[in-house]
Amino acid sequence: MKNALYELINNELSRAVVEKEHAWKVFTFANTNQNNEPVARSVILRSYEFNQVSFFTDFRSDKIEALKNNHTVSLCFYSNLLKLQLQIKAKAIIYHKDNLCKEQWDSTYWTSLLCYHMQRKPSTVLDEPFLLNAENMSKDEAYKNFAVIVCKSIEWDVLELKEKGNQRSKFTFDMGGSFNKAQFLAP
Repeated sequence: MKNALYELINNELSRAVVEKEHAWKVFTFANTNQNNEPVARSVILRSYEFNQVSFFTDFRSDKIEALKNNHTVSLCFYSNLLKLQLQIKAKAIIYHKDNLCKEQWDSTYWTSLLCYHMQRKPSTVLDEPFLLNAENMSKDEAYKNFAVIVCKSIEWDVLELKEKGNQRSKFTFDMGGSFNKAQFLAP
């Protein structure tokens, strides 16, 4: 059974895609690196549909190799206004130089794509601070560095902070990403 909380989360995630100031526009993405150590970073929500969240990354980044080895990830969203935390356990899928990737590249503002014009891969040690010069790389060359990560929900763990007692719920999804079951949990 779906409920009002499930619908609220769907609405908030959809709003966060288009509203720059929405609390869930920037969220925490966590996975394990190639040494099996936890790594968390902030990423920008680019799309949400059918219980799937996506963001962009540089295909040359260390997280790509880590995701190839372990595609299970954790996402964390928090809204102070709603007093609501959403943790998503998901399966990350990498899209690179394919139709989805090209569609996202073509529909994204140019200023948001400038970071993919770096000659050196992310985390390369530099002798001086990085200064972007987009003219050093063509748009086609930069596109090769662009990847979309789609995170298909496996489970949502939702914590609602309330004066009369916090409430916690768990929503699970089938392998296709469709809603499966909702349960209440002890906070």
